[in-house]
Amino acid sequence: MVDVFSILLGGLQFTNKGRRLNLAPKTSLLAALLFAVHPVHTECVAGIVGRADLLCALFFLLSFLGYCKAFRENKEGHHFSVFWVLVSVLLGAVAMLCKEQGITILGLNAVFDALVINKLNVLEFIQKLIRKDKLLENAGLLRKGLLFRITLLMSGGASILYIRWRIMGTGPPAFTEVDNPASFADSLFVRAINYNYYYSLNAWLLLCPWWLCFDWSMGCIPLIKSVSDWRIIALAALWFCLIGLICQALCSEDSHKRRILTLGLGFLIIPFLPASNLFFRVGFVVAERVIYLPSIGYCILFTYGFTLLSKQAKKKKILAVAVLGILLINVMRCALRSSQWRSEEQLFRSALSVCPLNAKVHYNVGKNLADKGNQSAAIKYYREAVRLNPKYVHAMNNLGNILKERNELQEAEELLSLAVQIQPDFAAAWMNLGIVQNSLRRFEEAEQSYWTAIKHRRKYPDCYYNLGRLESEALFLKAIKANPNAASYHGNLGKSFSTSYQLHCLFASYLLCFKRKGNLLSLLPAGQIPILLPRKTANQRRTGH
Repeated sequence: MVDVFSILLGGLQFTNKGRRLNLAPKTSLLAALLFAVHPVHTECVAGIVGRADLLCALFFLLSFLGYCKAFRENKEGHHFSVFWVLVSVLLGAVAMLCKEQGITILGLNAVFDALVINKLNVLEFIQKLIRKDKLLENAGLLRKGLLFRITLLMSGGASILYIRWRIMGTGPPAFTEVDNPASFADSLFVRAINYNYYYSLNAWLLLCPWWLCFDWSMGCIPLIKSVSDWRIIALAALWFCLIGLICQALCSEDSHKRRILTLGLGFLIIPFLPASNLFFRVGFVVAERVIYLPSIGYCILFTYGFTLLSKQAKKKKILAVAVLGILLINVMRCALRSSQWRSEEQLFRSALSVCPLNAKVHYNVGKNLADKGNQSAAIKYYREAVRLNPKYVHAMNNLGNILKERNELQEAEELLSLAVQIQPDFAAAWMNLGIVQNSLRRFEEAEQSYWTAIKHRRKYPDCYYNLGRLESEALFLKAIKANPNAASYHGNLGKSFSTSYQLHCLFASYLLCFKRKGNLLSLLPAGQIPILLPRKTANQRRTGH
């Protein structure tokens, strides 16, 4: 990272022997330290899913360094290595295979080439373009090979995008409203306002990374629906700062300042574009992992701002202490956040204070408690998840399972029936509904529910298992009805009742069997006597979560 920031902050210059110079050793080190301890990186580093982001960032930066190497042997930059440009494109393709965001390195390489290698003045370029001057001849772009390199980058990018498009099935993935509510809003105004509010939240996480959450969807961020919402201030502040930086990057007379600001804004904005909802709908509202690469641009701008202040400030030691304090605070925040990622319980509970309106957070806390056997507390969080999102079928399914185990069959049936109404292809809910209906002795409805579950999930062994038990119980009942005095029929029927909410049926069948034959133990296989205890066994009906 020090090498990357030294190029971005100090430029690309070489000695007579062709060795690259680091013209900004202190500022590049500060930027690298700030990047290394930024708390928003914790999710990428601590989470397994974040490995894709880390690999993408690795090849992203290797692609950038490879592109810089194309100009290493000529300090004037008039000659370049086509080989290293192609290597840079290939590394960009590898970065994109790790994560789609990696494709943006090709655009950044083009910006770097124009601003650093060719020292292009963007404002002057635009003015000449408007006046229709002989821009190419005046700027020497053809002579320096910029257009040729841009053509290589664009051709490589188009080929990579085409391959990626074919891999995706020529269409973007489908998402639901709970994943990204703003993208499903009917009003263009509501969509635009909320997208910009999401941008401001991402910017705030870079500036003040205290509110960190593993999931920002499902009502965590309520939609802005009118201009009277006070959160509009965040949008205004964001664009005020961006427009100010852009004006300085374009209009400043200091070429060094223009270059650093443009590169900083480029690294801040361009890698974020795939997550901006501008080109296609994304499946999240805010995600800390997607600002891993844009944080490079933030570190450039922060370090450059500190450099300007240190030149003008009278008390430079106070400013240095303030920056050191920021680094230490970030280190402590990283340590705290890393400790929260050590266990599911700590991670989920930490999100309750950040996103108390997020139904998924309550669902995950409830599921974690249920897995630990604390059903009473799990019910509380599942109910809250359903209250926050009345269409949250997974919370309904898990809550229905717990209520079923507690023999609260009527409410369990209501929840599971509502879940399959909302999502008719929810196979696990259909199977659990069948189990509840079977417990209520409504065998035909239970059988229909089982077959519906199998229809939506062909390879569903648990459902086939429960369906087989249902059919065996029904056949035993028919046999007992035909010959009620056959003790073996009652004994085998009792074996099929193995769940806690059917113990009364089990005892009734075994008691009747004992009265008729007088020997209950003869009907039980060895080791199956503990089935009379109210606990889970291997014969218990299998539920779906």
